Amino acid sequence: MQIILRLFKAAREPRNWGTIAIVLVGAGFLVLGGTRSRSDRAINPDTCTVDHVSDGDTIAVTCPQGKQRIRLCGVDAPEKAQEFGQESKTNLEQILKSGKAKIVPIETDRYGRTVAEVWTEDGGILANERQAEAGLAWYYTQYADNCPNKMAIADAEAIAKKRKSGLWSGNPKAPWTWRKEQKGKGV
Repeated sequence: MQIILRLFKAAREPRNWGTIAIVLVGAGFLVLGGTRSRSDRAINPDTCTVDHVSDGDTIAVTCPQGKQRIRLCGVDAPEKAQEFGQESKTNLEQILKSGKAKIVPIETDRYGRTVAEVWTEDGGILANERQAEAGLAWYYTQYADNCPNKMAIADAEAIAKKRKSGLWSGNPKAPWTWRKEQKGKGV
């Protein structure tokens, strides 16, 4: 309380305003807990423990701020019941086999999942891109706008198509079409 009274007294003199501003900014930083901004997280992403790979485009992780469900931005993988669904999940498990991943959050989807770029622990492999390159996920144009590496993912899909890798070895059905058909069947 004495500190606050001293600040009010000191505020009467313009020569003290700079010092007061520094004190208030510092106090604000402490109150906010020194939280990092979204752009800082992109530069220094959180390293998280991979708890579970749900399918080819969704993982569960534990990060410094708690447990999260992560949806890989810019890709849509086949559903588990779809052709190549299990292969897609297994490939993502293999990419993240160290059990750690760097998460660069982009936004939150309508299901409350964090949409993110997911990098291997060493930062050398972008899982989103690797899934598309293996032919085990589509470049998801409709939901790629905010994904920083969307062009790399689109290029990876083009490479997979050219090589006829994974789902591109046949006549694949896009997951969004498959889901719509399943919904129509009442499944």
